[in-house]
Parts: sequence; structure tokens; C-alpha cells
Amino acid sequence: MEAVPYCMLCGSEGSLLYEGLEDRLYGVPGKFSLYSCPDCGLVWLNPRPVEEDLAKCYMNAYYTHTPPASLERSAVLRGWREFLRRLIWEAYYAYPPAGRFPLLRKAVGKVLGALPPLRRRAAYDLGVLFLPFHGQRRLLDVGCGNGAYLKLMQELGWQVTGIDIDPAAVAVCRAQGLNASVGTLETMNFPDHAFDAITLSHVFEHLPDPAKFLQECYRILSPGGYIAMKMPNIKSLGHRLFKRFWRGLEPPRHLSLWDRHTLHIILHRNNLKIYTCHTSSHIADFIYEYSVFSNEKYKKSFIFYLRKKIFKIHENFLLLFDKDAGEEVFMVARKSGMNLFAKQG
Repeated sequence: MEAVPYCMLCGSEGSLLYEGLEDRLYGVPGKFSLYSCPDCGLVWLNPRPVEEDLAKCYMNAYYTHTPPASLERSAVLRGWREFLRRLIWEAYYAYPPAGRFPLLRKAVGKVLGALPPLRRRAAYDLGVLFLPFHGQRRLLDVGCGNGAYLKLMQELGWQVTGIDIDPAAVAVCRAQGLNASVGTLETMNFPDHAFDAITLSHVFEHLPDPAKFLQECYRILSPGGYIAMKMPNIKSLGHRLFKRFWRGLEPPRHLSLWDRHTLHIILHRNNLKIYTCHTSSHIADFIYEYSVFSNEKYKKSFIFYLRKKIFKIHENFLLLFDKDAGEEVFMVARKSGMNLFAKQG
């Protein structure tokens, strides 16, 4: 473990937010504390595991060690579901027409995609990580896990590469024929301008040095390339309600916890222009369930499920007035040059 007494963004000395936290998910031994910055609001683990020991925090039961059987494209992209999805992709994500009458297909796709639930389902609920089509572009997924996302994007025409610090997760990727390597972005030594897009799904909060990571992203991105990521939102309704029991804390794997404000600071500081940054309630029911049961005072019942649904409805309503209420932050930022992301409808 190493001490991290000062905020990585502004240098202010942190104040104790929570102490005596335990790893309730995978049982990594120890008691952990979180500190918050009184000036910018960043939250971080202090002390934290040294970088060479981080992989030991991802135990054998971690979800990335399981092949993504539930996401088999042969079972999902079939029949009318595939047809409707494809129409929405063509209308909103610039994918080329897969049949005759392209103008009609695009018009129907626009109508279908105007319904947010259908558009989210068509994009597999990936949000900003469901990338628009740009031809044979190069994608790097950092923290690729079991390769479910990589496999999908490869089938959509992207040239994909994945990296992860977890050897077991990388082994699962390679067993599917995916290009994946063990390591961190800083140790891979990719050439300049090697990728057109870099994606991170619940990875940024795991990084020991986010600023150094973003500097490397900037170097290996092509002009106009972008980075898309999502992560827990420390200002969410769930954290306000559950505090030390909030599922998004996840010590000792989550080394820092972010919100829209702190993300703006670190991205601008590293010369990345923000294209979009917003919060979402998509995983509110998941967060509610795991936060409640980490408190060990509840049992599943009809009342529990009713409360879970009410929590998500409440969060959706609150988002109309409070843009920081969602459980996740979704962010896209780009390097200077032609804006590739603007192709998305």
C-alpha cells in the first residue's frame, strides 16, 4: 500500500470521507479509506495498493473471467431484431445500408430511433461506447475484460485491439480470436496516431495515474480521434442516499471517483476537447440492489423490488433538474482535427 494524501487535480490535502471500508464483492483483505478534496471534489482511495499489486485485487471470481456467452451475436442479431437494429444503426450511427431502398430504410430508422428505449436497445445500452461507423477505423478498448465489447465492435467493422492488466481476462479474449494483450496503456508503447478511438467502460476509476493515461491517449490518437468512456458518478443520487454502502465505491479496485466537474478539469488540462459529458440512470436499479444488500439489513421481497423501481423513477425525474443525479458519467472527448464523432446522429 502507498499513501496518497493530496488531490491529484489541485494538490489540496484530502479530508477523510469514509474509513473502515471492506471489499464486500470479492473479499480482498484489509480495511480501506476514501478521502475527498475540499476544493475540487475529487474522491480517492488512501492508502491504495501499489501499482505492481493492482492485478491481485481482481480475484478469480471477477466477471471478466467468464466468456460472454450471453452476448452471442448468432443468437441476438437474427430475424426481425437484427433488421430493426440495422435500420436504427443506418439512421443514427452512419452504418451503410444493408439492403435496397436506402432512403426509405433511413426514414424508418429515424422514426424507430426517435423512441429513446428502442435506440438504447439497438445500441445494446452501450451509450457513447456504441461508436458510429467511420469505415475501417482502429479501436483500442482499455480494460477489455472478457472481450464481449471488442467482439461486437469487430463484427461491426472496426479493427479492434484490447488491453487489460488481468491475464485471466486477456486469456478469455484470445480464446475468442481477439487481439488482446496484458499490460497498461503506458507499457504497450503503441506508435503515434495508432488509433482513431479509445474506449473505457468502468476503467478510468481503476487507473493509478489518470493524467499520465490521458497524455498517452492524446499521443496515440489520430487527429480528430476521440476517447469515449463511462464510470461511476460520485455525485449520484445513489451515493447521496447510501453513502459508504454505495456500490460505486468498490474499494480497493476503484482508486479515484469522478463527476462531470472533475472530469472537465482533467480533460481540459490534457488538451482533450469535450464533445459530451452527462450522467445517466441506466444502472440505477443495479446500484440500488447492490447498495442495499451491502448494508446487510434487507431481504428481497415485493416491497424491495417496488422500492428499487421507485428509486429509478425518482432518479429519472431528478435528472430533469439535476444533471449530476445519474449513477454513471458518460463522456466523449476528442483530439483536435476533423471531428469523427460528429457523424453520429
